[in-house]
Amino acid sequence: MEIEPRASTATAHVLDALVHVIARDGLEAASIDGLAAELDVTVAELTTHFPSKDELLQAAMDHIIAGFRRRFEAMEAATPSVRDRFEQMCMALACVTDDGREAAIVWLWFAAKSTSNDAFAKNYQGAWKRLEERLEKIVAEIYPELHAGSESALLLATLDGIALARASEPPRMPPNRAAYLVENALRRLDDRSLGAERYND
Repeated sequence: MEIEPRASTATAHVLDALVHVIARDGLEAASIDGLAAELDVTVAELTTHFPSKDELLQAAMDHIIAGFRRRFEAMEAATPSVRDRFEQMCMALACVTDDGREAAIVWLWFAAKSTSNDAFAKNYQGAWKRLEERLEKIVAEIYPELHAGSESALLLATLDGIALARASEPPRMPPNRAAYLVENALRRLDDRSLGAERYND
C-alpha cells in the first residue's frame, strides 16, 4: 500500500503514531493491536485501512519517504540558491536535528527488515535509488567538472552513516558533530571541484 504525499489527515495521524511507536519501542512493537491501543481506537477501525501488519509497515515507510519529499520541495520553493538547498537537503538526510532522529531510527529498522522481506527490500532500494538520482542531478548542476554519479554515491553513503550514528549512538553523534561532518563532506566536494577546475585549466 502506497501512501501518497498528501495522505488524508486521519491516515497521516495513524502513520505518525506508528512511526513514533517504532522509534520508541522497535519494529516488533508495531502491531495492529498495539497501535490500536496507542491511538485508543478499535482494531477493526485500523484493519479497514491496513489489513495486515506488513501493509501497515509498508505504508509507514511510504509515509516517511513522502515526508522527506515534501521537505525537499519546500526547500526548493523557499531557498533560491541551489548550493544552499543542497546543504539543507544533506543536513536533512543525515538527520542532524533531534526532530530528524526519530525518522533515522525508524529508517534503520526498515533497513533491517529489508534484508529478510522481498517486498520491503524492493521499496527500500527503490527509495534509495530515486534519492541517489536526485542527488546526482544536483551535484552535476553545482559541480559540472566532477563525476556526479560517483560523488553522489559517496555523499549518500556518508550521510547514511551519519544518520545511522544519530539513530544508534546519539551521545557519540550529537547534532553539532553531525552538522560539522556534513559541512566537512561538502567542503571536500568544493575542494575537489576547485582542484578539477585548476587541472582542466
